[in-house]
Amino acid sequence: MDVKVSPAGKWAAYDELSRDDLYDLLKLRCDVFIVEQNSVYADIDGLDNTSRHFLLRGEQGELLAYLRIILPEQMGKPLKIGRVVIAPAARGTGMGRSLMLEAIGECSRIDAGASIALQGQAHLEKFYRSFGFTPVSEIYDDGGIPHIDMVKEAA
Repeated sequence: MDVKVSPAGKWAAYDELSRDDLYDLLKLRCDVFIVEQNSVYADIDGLDNTSRHFLLRGEQGELLAYLRIILPEQMGKPLKIGRVVIAPAARGTGMGRSLMLEAIGECSRIDAGASIALQGQAHLEKFYRSFGFTPVSEIYDDGGIPHIDMVKEAA
């Protein structure tokens, strides 16, 4: 499928998200993490309202990719990238790589000296390693899906 992407994504604090933004990001997360991956877990975890959100939409306005950055004051250092999700129609387009580069850049803008953490699905370990993340845990079960904690140390 040929996915057409708008020129740039949108970074927003929770109170800067429109109702449509919030609905779309929660729907995409639910569609992928809960329905597609058959994992029942509490996606709405009390951290969205204090995180930075990145939304990448297609030319027709459809949400193609999303992630959030949990700020250090919420979870302690380091910064944490989470809820990284690509819509099925946009997979295999390189969008995941672009999304991660955007997230790492935003983390540097927030705090250039901070390490960056993530809890990734274990099958994506090699992908996250390509950005300089290294495992800091064994593989563990999270909602029925194997995960691994990884950290990218500050430069």
